[in-house]
Amino acid sequence: MPRPNIRPWRDQVELLSVRKLLYPETNKNDPETLFRSQRLGVNIVNTWKRRCRVPHYIDFTAVLVDAQLQHNVEQHSTFTIRAIYSAAFARFVTGTCDMGQNSATKRSMYEMAEDKDMPEKWVELRHEITHGEIPDLRVLEFSVDAALSWLWVKFWTNLDGPANGDSEAQTDIRTVLRSFASRKRDEIKLSHSANNDLCSTTTRDLLRICRRGEGGMDKLVSVLLEEKLMLPSPTQTKLIMKGAYLIWDGLLQTIAAKRRLFYSTLTEGLLNRMTPDSMTAEDGTLKEAPYQWLLHLVTATSWQKYLQHSDSVRTAIVERCITHPDVWSKRLARLIIDGSDNDFQEQWEPYFESSFLDVKSEEDKATPPRHGQNNNIDEITAMSLDHKPYGPSLNTPIDLRNDRDFPSDLKHETPSVKAESGWRLWEGGWLPRPIGFPHPHQKEIS
Repeated sequence: MPRPNIRPWRDQVELLSVRKLLYPETNKNDPETLFRSQRLGVNIVNTWKRRCRVPHYIDFTAVLVDAQLQHNVEQHSTFTIRAIYSAAFARFVTGTCDMGQNSATKRSMYEMAEDKDMPEKWVELRHEITHGEIPDLRVLEFSVDAALSWLWVKFWTNLDGPANGDSEAQTDIRTVLRSFASRKRDEIKLSHSANNDLCSTTTRDLLRICRRGEGGMDKLVSVLLEEKLMLPSPTQTKLIMKGAYLIWDGLLQTIAAKRRLFYSTLTEGLLNRMTPDSMTAEDGTLKEAPYQWLLHLVTATSWQKYLQHSDSVRTAIVERCITHPDVWSKRLARLIIDGSDNDFQEQWEPYFESSFLDVKSEEDKATPPRHGQNNNIDEITAMSLDHKPYGPSLNTPIDLRNDRDFPSDLKHETPSVKAESGWRLWEGGWLPRPIGFPHPHQKEIS
């Protein structure tokens, strides 16, 4: 079985956004904006390094950019800046020349640098840093700038190549899906029976396109989740979701039967649409269609056999909803938890309650009893109420004004105690009784 390729970034778009932060195209005349942009890029790379190993060139870029940012800090001395530049540059040269080194046939750093089109003087500067005096600040500044330019040409610009290749495959996938949707709509309008051959033929064409390169399922899902394919426009979501299920369910289930990974990839793509890391308030309507699809994939009878094979999908959905709390994620997590077995409810109910304390939705106005709660509202309410000490029996209502010689400032009170057993709220006036003093109605006070 091939070893999976684990990456700390979510997708190509996130990687390119970090490239733009480290190498800003604009705002070069605005030092403050430039500093914030590059600092954010360095922080993101450092976060990636905590998740797993990152490619050396990304790590070296962040180290060199961070050295330049340290130069802008006024409290650092010249010697400190030279030391920071030297450490960053030496690490870059050493790490680059060590890549591809074979322990059986050791080669010099000059030979490795030549293979990688690295200037020979950089190796010499690295030796000077390691074995001699720290070079002059101007030399280090110039060398770090040149190293960042070299990394841009050697690594960062090549990231655009796979994106162009992906767009060609995605164009073919989009063409196949649009043709399928058009033919499926015509079939539904003519009230014909379901055409299994159409789903089988389309699935075969899609899987053939996905085999052209890496990430075939990701490409397929990204196209499926485009507007006006699986996801209707936000203004039409409530009206045509049943039609979307009717068009796409057969094809999606045929693909899931052929490729078991497709179900989990599709749910992950929908989760990314419903719980993005950043979304403006006006974009909240974009979450409804992914929410409806996720609920359909988890609860529809026709999808249960795929959910059984991917039992971790339910857990992944609830976990994502809890870590991205809003109205839609609360609603989805609530329905999934309530529809699961007791073990699943006991595991996730505490996390749900704590995560959505500040999220209010329409369902909260008349929330039905949840797992582990009593259906008797009186009993639930009674658990949090205080009982009046030194009071009379709970079996008879009383009037606290009896036997009082002084006027009361508690007007129109209707004191009573309910006859049910257990703790109950004391209704009426509360007469304090200081410790060590007789009761107010006794004559000793007067």
